[in-house]
Amino acid sequence: MRFRVALVLALCACASNVPLEETTPTEARQEPRRVSPLQSALDRIADESGGVLSVSIRDLTNDRTYGVRERQAMAQQSTFKLWLAVAIAHRIDHGQMTWDDTLHVAPADLIYDYQPIAERVGQGRDFTIAELTRWMIIKSDNLSADFLLRQIGGPPELMQTLSELGVEGIQVRADIQGIYARLERIEAESAPSDPHRFVHDTQAEDPNPASAEAVTTQLARLVRGEILSETSTARLLQILDETETGRHRLRAGLSEGWRIAHKTGTGSTLYGYQLATNDIGILTAPDGARFAVAVFLGPSEASYEAREEVIANVARAIVEHASR
Repeated sequence: MRFRVALVLALCACASNVPLEETTPTEARQEPRRVSPLQSALDRIADESGGVLSVSIRDLTNDRTYGVRERQAMAQQSTFKLWLAVAIAHRIDHGQMTWDDTLHVAPADLIYDYQPIAERVGQGRDFTIAELTRWMIIKSDNLSADFLLRQIGGPPELMQTLSELGVEGIQVRADIQGIYARLERIEAESAPSDPHRFVHDTQAEDPNPASAEAVTTQLARLVRGEILSETSTARLLQILDETETGRHRLRAGLSEGWRIAHKTGTGSTLYGYQLATNDIGILTAPDGARFAVAVFLGPSEASYEAREEVIANVARAIVEHASR
């Protein structure tokens, strides 16, 4: 009995000497961290999104950040075209190509499900790099993206350029045709027993992932002139300002006087799930305050309109935050 008592006392003495890693007296006295109204709004939007929502917001006035799952890798879809445009502009800045260089597009090249440029191809014609870049961003034209990506040497060369520019956390390992081919292979397989898990696993293996946090970090650098020349920065932001896609996403949540320069992305449907509904860009308030924003909505069974409304609600939350 005495031995047992001594052993218990010894164990207690040893335990008392073990440092507590998660709770210290100092930490115990700290007040709970205050959650800003904007962060609370983002948490609520995520809970009601009907899918996997990843959001990052960076206030460029004070560099404060807000987010939900902002470090989670998400499928970029056509938002990667913004970074392709950055790589094109960088090469032009360094004399490796010009905006007036041309590429020939023939009827045989019209192989994409989404290619609004087709109406201008006719029997075949030349397009300048400037024209293709505008089609790629403003209309999100897929043919233009693959032509430009091929012109700079494909995904490996794009990744090399982005690395040289310090653009981290954004991956592009497949062109548009590669993305289509991957989806066709997946659809050709036998139907999975658990579509929900299968679709989410498929998205986790997307060849062109990025985190929302990485996107807003690089958007902030772009706006501040840390990536491209002043001329190229202004040119690219102007093109983004003219984007025609996604009118019911971030743009729909803005009040009068606000401006947006952005790029959208939309995934295909697989077993009843929309793979991705995205919007990234710069929001500018009437007083000049700017916010870098990235919204990625992953696999969701919600309607197209409902998914776009989720993204619009993020913009509304930012507008409300800026008005305080």
